[in-house]
Amino acid sequence: MLLKVGLSNTLFWNANQWIIIHMFHCRMVISYYMWWVSWNHWEEMNTHIPLVQRLLFFIGLFLLTFFISPMWTHKRTLQLSCNPVDWNFDNMPPPENGPIQDQAHKPHAC
Repeated sequence: MLLKVGLSNTLFWNANQWIIIHMFHCRMVISYYMWWVSWNHWEEMNTHIPLVQRLLFFIGLFLLTFFISPMWTHKRTLQLSCNPVDWNFDNMPPPENGPIQDQAHKPHAC
C-alpha cells in the first residue's frame, strides 16, 4: 500500500519489507518442520488419515515448500534491495514523494 502512494523510500516501508521477508523465512522453517514431522509419523499418518486427505496435504505442502514461498521470498527481496515495483502495475513507475499535481485534467475532478 505504501508503494502505491509513493512512500517506498520511507523507513516504515523498509521495516515492513524486512518483516515480510522474515515471515516468509519463518514459513519456510515451518514447512520444513511439517515435512520432518510427516516423515517421522509416516505409519500413523497411513493408519489414521485417508489417502485423499494425505494427497491433498502433500501436494499443497510440496507446492508451498518448493514453489510458492521461494518465489514470494525472492520477489520481496528484489523489491526491497533492487527496485520497488508494484507487480500489479508493471508498466507504471512508482509515484515519487512530493506535492499533489494539478487535478484539473482528471475526469473525476470537480
